Amino acid sequence: MANAQVELYLSVLDQPHIRVYGRHFVFFSFPDLSYADAALNALRTGLSATLCRFPYLSGKIEVPNPSTGRLSLIYPNPILSDAESSRIFTACFAVADSPQFNYGLLAEEGMPPTRLPSEVFCPALLKYHPGLDDGDPFAERIITLQKGIPMPVLAT
Repeated sequence: MANAQVELYLSVLDQPHIRVYGRHFVFFSFPDLSYADAALNALRTGLSATLCRFPYLSGKIEVPNPSTGRLSLIYPNPILSDAESSRIFTACFAVADSPQFNYGLLAEEGMPPTRLPSEVFCPALLKYHPGLDDGDPFAERIITLQKGIPMPVLAT
């Protein structure tokens, strides 16, 4: 069966909210990195199940008609949830041993956002995405989609 594209209707109420990426970090102590692959596989499996239930999360946001400025959400149907979760979900351990990002110290400080820089914690799928506005390499502001390049709905 060929992959088709489905459009999810976005109401007037949806339009302003979807222009800003919600930044939600889930931090937990993970002292033994030898279990990292198993943990990542479990998270990826959970994301695959979520994408099966809510396939539009694997889609892209675009402005098909710039004169209206209305956003459109397009997603694949049927969804290949394992392939999509592998595309969306990425992990990097480059700073796992950095004292700057020590879980215990950050937890003592209340996980202050100022200690979680976008350059480090921006998802790979978003970082320097060609659809982001100039001067916003980490999707920190409202996304205008003026470049005409669709943006992912979800990035982890």
